[in-house]
This record gives sequence, C-alpha cells and structure tokens, in this order.
Amino acid sequence: MSNKYVIFNKNFVSRPLSYIDKNGNSKVLEFNTKQKAQEYIELLLCEYENESFIVLSTDEWYQKIGEKEMEVEYSADLAEIISEISKEVKPIYNYYDNNINGFCLPIQVENNDEYIAVLGEKLSEFKEAIDRLAFHSETGLVEEVNCNSDLIISALQDLISEKLVDADKKIKILLSKYIKNEFAVSDLEKSYAFRGISAYKDLYPNGIDKNFYKNMLEEELSFFRARVIQKNEKIDDIKDIISLPFSKRNLSKDLRFSVENEICLYLGVTSHVCFMECQCEIENRTEKNIYLSAFKFNSKGKKLKILNLSVSQSLINGIYQKKSGESIRRKLQNTLIEIFPLVIATSFTVKDKDENRKKYEYLLSQSIIRAIKELGIDGVAYLSRRGKNDFQYPHGVNLAIPMKDIGETKEYSDLYSFISCTEPVLVTEKVFQYIGNRRSYINLCYPQYIFDTIENVTAQISYNGEKTFYGKTPYSKIDDYLLNQSFYELNSVVE
Repeated sequence: MSNKYVIFNKNFVSRPLSYIDKNGNSKVLEFNTKQKAQEYIELLLCEYENESFIVLSTDEWYQKIGEKEMEVEYSADLAEIISEISKEVKPIYNYYDNNINGFCLPIQVENNDEYIAVLGEKLSEFKEAIDRLAFHSETGLVEEVNCNSDLIISALQDLISEKLVDADKKIKILLSKYIKNEFAVSDLEKSYAFRGISAYKDLYPNGIDKNFYKNMLEEELSFFRARVIQKNEKIDDIKDIISLPFSKRNLSKDLRFSVENEICLYLGVTSHVCFMECQCEIENRTEKNIYLSAFKFNSKGKKLKILNLSVSQSLINGIYQKKSGESIRRKLQNTLIEIFPLVIATSFTVKDKDENRKKYEYLLSQSIIRAIKELGIDGVAYLSRRGKNDFQYPHGVNLAIPMKDIGETKEYSDLYSFISCTEPVLVTEKVFQYIGNRRSYINLCYPQYIFDTIENVTAQISYNGEKTFYGKTPYSKIDDYLLNQSFYELNSVVE
C-alpha cells in the first residue's frame, strides 16, 4: 500500500478526519501528498480559526495504532489511551514543524496609514514565525527573510517620499537574487503560476499517475480579458479589448502593476478572475455590458520571462516535508519563504475610495514593474487581490505584461506579435447554452474528483457564498465558449 497522508484535529487524535463520498459512504480523508493535505488544512483554518490540525502519513498513523494494540483491552480507559497517543503525536509534530500560519492573503485595511502600520506588523510577525529551529537549520534563510523584509519597508518609505530611483534600486536588488531561480522566474509556458508542479518533474509526488501531470504540461494555456461598458454601448473590434495604444495613454489609470499614463496588458486565467477584477458579478450583468475575449500565446510568447508572485501560505507549507530530506523541495520552500515578504507587501487592498488618494498599496507593485524592465523580465503573475483568501489558485491567477517598447512612433508593443485573441463577446444567455469541442486549460486540467471519490479542493471556487466545483459555474461555460471562437493574430490587427 502506498503511503498517504491523513489529518487529525490536535484536540481529538483518536481518529483522522473523514468525509462522505458521492455514494454516501463515510471514509477516512486521505491525500497523496502532504502538500494537498496542508492545503485542505488551510481551508479548514479559514472556517475554524481556533482549531489546530496536524498531518501524519498513514504509516505513522498505523504505527501508532500498532503500538497500542497490545495495550488496549476492552475494559481499558480509552480517554487515557487517547491522551497517551496525543502526548506522543505532539512532539513529532513539533519536531517537523516547518509550517507558517497566520498569513492568509489578501489583507484589507481602511486607509494608507493603516496599510503602512499593518504591513510593518505582518513583516515583523513573519520574521518571528521564521525565527525557530526548523528554519535556522537552513543556512542563511532567516537572514535573507530579514534582509528582504527590511528592503521592502525601506523601499516603501522611499516611494512615499517620491524617491523612485532609490526605491527601484532596492527592489531590483531584491529581485536580482532570484532571477536565475526557475521557480521565481521562468518561461511563461513553464511557470508554476499557470501549470502548477507539472513543469517540475522532480516535484511529482509518488502514487499519482504521471500522465495526470503530462496532460497538465502539454495542454495549451488559455487566458482571458474583460471590459465593462455602459448598457447603451457596444464594442466589436479587437482593438477595443486589448491594451490602449500609446496615443491614448492618457486614459490609463493608476493600477496595481501600472501607473497613470503607462500601459500594461492585464490577463486572467479564467473569466471568473476577470469578473472579480472588474468588480462585477455574473448575476448583475444586466446593469452593464460585459465583454470578454480569450487570448493565447504562440511559440515565442510562451518563452516570455515571467516573475511568479502567486505564492501562498498553503503552498509554502505543503511543498516540503521536513523529514523526507528531499533537497529539491527543501530549496524550493526556502525560495518561497524568502520571496513571501514581497508577496505580503503587494497583497493589500484599501477601502478608502478617495479618487485623489495616492494608492500606497500599489507603490511596491509599480516599483516591481519598473525593476523587471531592467532585469529582462516580461511580466508578473500574481493572485487576485479581489478574493477573500489565498485559496484562489489556480482560478484566480492574473498576468500583468507592461508594454515597455511603445512610443510616439509606435502605438503597440512588439509583444503583440506573440499573441492571438478572439473578438470581444458580449456575455448573454447564448454563451451558457453553447457546447463546443475546445475546453479551457483550467476546465481540462482540474477535474471535480480525484480517483473518482475525493473532491478536488483545488477545482473549487467561492460561488454564491458556497464552495462550488468550477465546472458547475457559469464562468466555466464562458471560458469554453470563448475558446471555441476564431482567434486572430494581434500583429495583423494592430498594424
């Protein structure tokens, strides 16, 4: 029997968590990897903040049961036995505890002042979370976290004081340390942000059919873009949904990864994240017209260098099992931990709606965009800040690509020779009734069930206040409808 992983509530360790399968049977909740188990724990913690859970391999669980079998008689005091097991399990948990907790993203604050204060607090808390034996045993890790956190705070202070050159230099120093790390910076086609671990064969867990990851790696990536306009308006030209030309840069707004009067192409991996970014709900589309297009990258576009900031607490916790000794996963977790302060700093939303407010929460992201232009990086992948928590992967990933080579004599970027897209489509009932041959990458690669019984938690989104399989939402229909439309090469459209 292959080793799997089970979850225990630390206050009730006599039996692991169970679930009801689609046939109505109660079964122990088992996961093929520690990462998947940890991701499920993170979901539980979002609902049960005061509870505490641990992960054990089934071998460890069976061993504990075996150790107690000869001691337990029918008249035994079960409470005492459970207490003894608990005492034995907790030291194991503490010894291998290389997890971090308390850093669910995004973070919402009231105003600029609170952003500065809470960011400082969170980075201090993160330093404290790393300041323990499990991480001190990793050479230089704690020091790098402290250094990166201090650089971020210093850069933010410079940005607030409008010392952009000084701030950008610090962000460039930070990013330069990871430019050759294939998890942090990679070709678009191989980025974890879009393909998960399928592009990293050394990370494939045991016990899972390798064809599962082969399909994830080979299926074509799909992206989407939305535009919301007034009910009495309509668009039908591709130029109306791609990024603005240089001559209309005055219409560009101050956004997370682009400043006013600068142009950036924003894409999402699903129509769902596009709706979120436009702050629209599919049920309220009668109030305005919502148009979407699908985008694809050609062979050259697939080689664009992308900075991956789609890092979450659950990913950090699940990627490496300390006692396994797997050096590749260990190094990867260290990289994620070192980068995470930058992810935290750029994962805030501010409630203050004052249009004249200088958006402090955007300053570091905008500095990143300026820095990557000098580092030869083409874009940034990140999780949407419109969601309620960091369990938006994979459906909530965005891609920001600055149009850095445009000017007075060049309306559109050469990057458009790497991209094709569909004509903009108005979201109407016909979209939801359409059945076509092509399916989006997310719809193809994230099925509802794993091994026909266990629900795939990474295939769910929050829809109408409930966790719902993405394939059962209207967004899934929109994605597939768009993928079945004709694609046009953008270099011919913008000529």
